Amino acid sequence: MVDLSVQRYALFALAAAALFGASTPLAKLLLGGLPPLALAGLLYLGSGLGLLVVHVLGRLLAKAAPGESTEASLGGRDYIWLAGAVIAGGVVAPVLLMWGLSGSGASEASLLLNLEGVVTMLVAALLFREAVGARVWVAAVLMLVAGLVLSWQPQADAKLSLHAIAIIGACFCWALDNNLTRRISANDPVVLAMIKGLVAGSCNLALAFALGLHLSATAALAGALVVGFLGYASMQPSWAESGFPSPRSLEPVEIAAIDLEKRLAVPRFNLILFDTRSRAEFDVSHLKSAIWLDPETSPSTFLAAFGRRARNAYVVFYCTMGQRSMDYALHVLDGLEQKGVRRVAVLKGGIIAWANASGELSDAGGSTRFVHPFNLDSVKALSQPELARFWPHLH
Repeated sequence: MVDLSVQRYALFALAAAALFGASTPLAKLLLGGLPPLALAGLLYLGSGLGLLVVHVLGRLLAKAAPGESTEASLGGRDYIWLAGAVIAGGVVAPVLLMWGLSGSGASEASLLLNLEGVVTMLVAALLFREAVGARVWVAAVLMLVAGLVLSWQPQADAKLSLHAIAIIGACFCWALDNNLTRRISANDPVVLAMIKGLVAGSCNLALAFALGLHLSATAALAGALVVGFLGYASMQPSWAESGFPSPRSLEPVEIAAIDLEKRLAVPRFNLILFDTRSRAEFDVSHLKSAIWLDPETSPSTFLAAFGRRARNAYVVFYCTMGQRSMDYALHVLDGLEQKGVRRVAVLKGGIIAWANASGELSDAGGSTRFVHPFNLDSVKALSQPELARFWPHLH
């Protein structure tokens, strides 16, 4: 029997995927009344305008029922990552897709768009140096081969049609978008997707007008705005990466050190941080505000002590490099789920990654830079091995 209280986020994600899938054949129909550049702009503008309404309504509801802040604010290098995501995923990608659609079948284009996941993984592994397992590589190769077969045209001079190559190029641009957005995923997903839609849509429309486009109030124009909101806004990577809500919110997700640091910097962000290492490791250093949790603590004891407090909080576990904290998070996950907790994460790379990112560390005497590496083999994971300590520092 399906428990909607548990599975509703997965259902939302499936509905969003269905809407995005439907947007491709609908966009193909709209190309009969609009040029590719104008349609690309209207789709993203519809996404941005729709999310603007969602954002305003959300702010009004927040004022009516004030609570904890759940998102970080944009700042510093965030604007660089956001600009790159807007240009790649909001300006270039939709233009390539619309032009590709103008010379391809809607079904072929929809299938080719599956390459976005493959290219996103390749970009993450090759450009952003993320670890990728063997099974993921095998799956990516199979998806890539399938995409090439779908776009093969033996009668053409070029074995891949230019329109198919344009769609693949759109996938690459969206892959960049996904990876760049990942770096600012601690921020409000609605705001990120709204900015992307408004800016990208406006840029493409401005370019279309500069090239001599004349728009009138037609059904195609209104249809493009509606399709953009329903199909594009629902699948923005900032929604997918945010975790609020997420189809993965009922299982521990990994949070990068930079994202955890941003969330900790939000004044009213309700986050509970648990250190699942031994007491000796904790005494050498720990993240500021972390609660030491004996790794032998039973789920019932943990829930009795922290269950009520964790209900409306973002619960984060960490250890030395991530394995022990993931094991413990999985150990108590069922109990947390029963308590209504929907946000559980594990610090990716553990305290080693936090120290390598120059995150703030504390011990009994105050601030420190030393880290307990768990064992000698883990010392090499520290960017500064001289900071490894197996006993508390004497102030």
